[in-house]
Amino acid sequence: MRGLTALFVTLMILAAPVGADERPVNGKLRTLLSDRHYHASEEAVKKLGPDVNVALKEIAGDESEPIFRRVRAVSALGYFDDDETASFLENIARANGRLVAIRWAALRSLARSKGDDSVGLISGYLKDDNRFTRRVAGNSLQTIGSEKALRLLDEARREGYIPDSP
Repeated sequence: MRGLTALFVTLMILAAPVGADERPVNGKLRTLLSDRHYHASEEAVKKLGPDVNVALKEIAGDESEPIFRRVRAVSALGYFDDDETASFLENIARANGRLVAIRWAALRSLARSKGDDSVGLISGYLKDDNRFTRRVAGNSLQTIGSEKALRLLDEARREGYIPDSP
């Protein structure tokens, strides 16, 4: 029975990208996210329609996609302020197995979309083992700019976790 369940789950996973590619927005979105030196604007992303949020999540989670496209998809998710997207971004930021560039994009996106509501999560990365992750967390708190965010940023600077100018 376990083998049958595993087979069924595997088939579902393999079938998902095929169905996802049938969405008209996916081709346009992949084109929009394909330039290595361009970040898609909020206007350009949102004008692709209501399915764009789901398509961005699919691209972000698809390990067969080029890393630059996945990072751009995670970055573009910062244009959406809904709880489901925030939860998706939080999971990416917390996943240690993820490539750090994707985690960094998730932290920046959370700062942009959730603002002060994301300070608690982002501030947890001010003492990360990776100095670049600490810097991204500091920059994200600076972007939020609330009293709480700036206080936590100043504390991390005083403790020597991040440099004075993020």
